[in-house]
Amino acid sequence: MSHEPIACTLPPDQLRGRMSLIDVLASDALLGQQPIDGGLRARFRNAPGIEQRVRDLVAAESQCCAFLRFHVHHDGQAVVLDITGSVDAQPAIKQFFPALGTRASRTLTCTAPTYRIESGRSLSE
Repeated sequence: MSHEPIACTLPPDQLRGRMSLIDVLASDALLGQQPIDGGLRARFRNAPGIEQRVRDLVAAESQCCAFLRFHVHHDGQAVVLDITGSVDAQPAIKQFFPALGTRASRTLTCTAPTYRIESGRSLSE
């Protein structure tokens, strides 16, 4: 059981850029996503540069969201990213990538020590 606070430490002035990076990666390469035990599995096209972009995203997110665990691997056809965390982290995990066919339709406010979805519902208070 993890005792990491559900708190993103990304400075607010960097949030829009990070969301854009996630949305562009999803638009360019996301094949699908499905729930897994403890989180979400996202599958990406196995094309040149995609695995490195996924790994770069994982490196960046690992710095600001210590409450999430990331694992990048291949399933034989795609680059796979598993994102897992505690029960309290599930709302953040579920909204990590936009739904297929959408782009930049999500709004997320990330301020330390609280990670919030625009609705104002706090994931940690």
